Amino acid sequence: MKLLKSIMINCQESTLLSSKAVEEPLSLSEKFKQRIHLMLCKPCKFFSDQIRMIHTTLKSVQNDRGIQVSAEKKQAMQEKINSSK
Repeated sequence: MKLLKSIMINCQESTLLSSKAVEEPLSLSEKFKQRIHLMLCKPCKFFSDQIRMIHTTLKSVQNDRGIQVSAEKKQAMQEKINSSK
């Protein structure tokens, strides 16, 4: 029972890991926990697929148009993300 609790994450944790995964590699334990959760939770699987698709699309648009985000705007966005946690 204790092992099960240590590997199960809730939907909020899963969405955070899905968002994190598009920007940086997840650790081995994060990947494992995320995969277990996504096998059991269809809404989180849908969210994970959607966030990856959106990220890929935005990256290609950014590359096609040469769009650059200033360091100040990136910092402001990061602060907003951190304050919402």
